[in-house]
Amino acid sequence: MNARPLSLISSAILSVCFLIILILPAAENLFHLAPQIELPEKRRLHDYPVFKWQWNALSAYPARFEAAFNDHFGWRGLLVRSQALAKFYWLRISPSPKVILGRDGWLFLESSIQEYRGLVPLPFVRIRQWERQFAAKKAYLSARGIRYLVVVAPNKETIYPEFLPASITQVHHRVFMDDLVKALPADFDLDIVDLRPPLLKAKKVGRLYLRTDSHWNQLGAAVASDAIIERLSDWFPEFKSQKNRREFRIVKGRSGDLARLMGLEEHLSEEAIVIPGRPRLRRAALKSHMKMRGIISNQAVESVGGKQQLNAILTGDSFTGTLGMFLPAHFRRTLKIRPLIPFEDPLFQSVIEAEKPDVYIEVVVDRHLANPPRVIGPSESPSAD
Repeated sequence: MNARPLSLISSAILSVCFLIILILPAAENLFHLAPQIELPEKRRLHDYPVFKWQWNALSAYPARFEAAFNDHFGWRGLLVRSQALAKFYWLRISPSPKVILGRDGWLFLESSIQEYRGLVPLPFVRIRQWERQFAAKKAYLSARGIRYLVVVAPNKETIYPEFLPASITQVHHRVFMDDLVKALPADFDLDIVDLRPPLLKAKKVGRLYLRTDSHWNQLGAAVASDAIIERLSDWFPEFKSQKNRREFRIVKGRSGDLARLMGLEEHLSEEAIVIPGRPRLRRAALKSHMKMRGIISNQAVESVGGKQQLNAILTGDSFTGTLGMFLPAHFRRTLKIRPLIPFEDPLFQSVIEAEKPDVYIEVVVDRHLANPPRVIGPSESPSAD
């Protein structure tokens, strides 16, 4: 066979392949051939616009159609997932700009790395916002005989810097909490718990944070709960915390939020730590009848079989989720609210008057000190943690 027929055959094959590539997206939209893959976009996909004979609608139609077409392009999920797999396993780079690949399979949240390096100080305006919040809540709660405790959970890289890439180093040894405490007036009366010392000390016991997630695991939350109870024992001598936790088991579990951000939640796994014999808690009725607009979650729990007499409100960001497995065991009743409620929000006083707690505990992860709580309007939604 001479060169010309071979050239014709090659051209024909290329043409057929080109036509298949052109047809496949349309075929997918018509017959849904591709596997359903959920992408970690955290947004609503654009819908195809309705054609209208109006000038404003006509001028906006091309851009809106293009956005919808891009969101619903045939085989889009499979293509995006394949790209993520190629970047992660082949090129060894993160498929998401929000995630940094560390050592030994550890993942880190990119948005807090500059803070870890000490290059981004906590803005002064944020410090003053927190100061006003702390002062207003302290005065209101103290007038009612309620103890007020602020707890700051460290970012993951603060406890495990050894798993960061070698290219990421600290320039200044400070984090947002250091900036906040340093800037508060010397006579500012605030009870605040820094969880860095107890967590750093407990590293020798076991892993405290999840490799593929930005949060602590059950062991980290248990150590944090012990540190909080130890501080509360200065006010309530009946509190006894469990120290030197060494009983836990390691199980294979699902990957965490950082793996989901990369679109690889189904391809990565996690070694989860489970604390056996956790305290028994049961759901309880809510006392506040005010509509909890803007609240991601709210739940009241009671201890089972204990002799606890005190009530608490535990509020904060997503770090309170696992903490809520352990801390409420020390109280008769605990109302868990997420996120933090600003003092200006009528919901704050409504919840306090309904629950009448003995202690009000606010937990915030260090990186979220850059975002003080704010009043959430009826049409707004709180940002994800």
